[in-house]
Amino acid sequence: MLGLWLALGATAHGAEGTDSLGQPAAEPNWIADVPALTDPELGTLRLQETEPIAEPIAEPVDTPLAETMEEPGNDDDAIAPSSAVEDPELGTLRLRDTTPPRPMRPSLFLVMDVHYFRSDNILLEDRDPTDDGILRPSLGLYAQQPLSANTRLIAAVEGGISRYGTLTDLNYHDLRLQAGVRHDLSNQVSITADWTNRQLFDSDSGDRFLSDHSPRVLVAWRQNLATDLVISSTYQARWSIANPSDRSRVIQSLGASLSHALQPDLAVGLDYRFTYVDFTRRDRLDSYHQLVAELTYDLNRRTRFLLYGGYSLGNSTDHSVNFDGTVFGIGVDMYVPLF
Repeated sequence: MLGLWLALGATAHGAEGTDSLGQPAAEPNWIADVPALTDPELGTLRLQETEPIAEPIAEPVDTPLAETMEEPGNDDDAIAPSSAVEDPELGTLRLRDTTPPRPMRPSLFLVMDVHYFRSDNILLEDRDPTDDGILRPSLGLYAQQPLSANTRLIAAVEGGISRYGTLTDLNYHDLRLQAGVRHDLSNQVSITADWTNRQLFDSDSGDRFLSDHSPRVLVAWRQNLATDLVISSTYQARWSIANPSDRSRVIQSLGASLSHALQPDLAVGLDYRFTYVDFTRRDRLDSYHQLVAELTYDLNRRTRFLLYGGYSLGNSTDHSVNFDGTVFGIGVDMYVPLF
């Protein structure tokens, strides 16, 4: 869930957000990332007339809740015991019962989540850090269509509303469309290529103040070190083509995560991520680190509770931006198979 707080927080302070058909991600990050969720740079434009604020903080790239949205199939391939039938001309015939067909796994899901993010520097400002929180409920649809045993199409649409505690003039609505292809190279390695369009609207006037088209490549690796211990790592590269154009940038991030299952439905984890951002239409470079500890609890097979906290630090050639700060977040993710 590494990077989730920044994804949620950035949105909170107007940065860019996954992650999650994925992650997860919060960022649900929906595509392998999303499940998704919010974006640390979303909303930054609202403050452009005064001072530049937070730049896009990478979306969570851990597997989003949507990635687990597959109903267990019937893996019992055993052939039913045969029965014998006596025929006066053919002799004894052995008949086998027909194996019942496996039930269809659902391919369309309704995804719902509510997240609260808080930071002591929610706008990533250097001179006057602001301590505030943001509440973001969202609702979306996630679809997947297998192309082969190891490849599938994935698509999602999500809408959300973001409400600040004290910075209410920054409240906004957002709409996200996402489509891509995921291919499993092995049981441990997968690669995802996707496209996302994100649009932000002022909550009062309804005017759109940001539109962002982002092609992305994500490589994810996961390995079980023990029955209750999992290590994973991710690399993603994303080209954000934004309107206004001064928000356009190329984002690369590298992350690692260690998760330990305390119980079948309870796990703790530690996530680290390094992100490098190169703005393509202006002279600005950002680099920052984030370290987050998290706790997840499965309320049931389709609902997950998340609690996390951590710290981020970094540098920017724009000296008005400061990535140093503590973060805290809490959320609930849920999905319902439709068909």
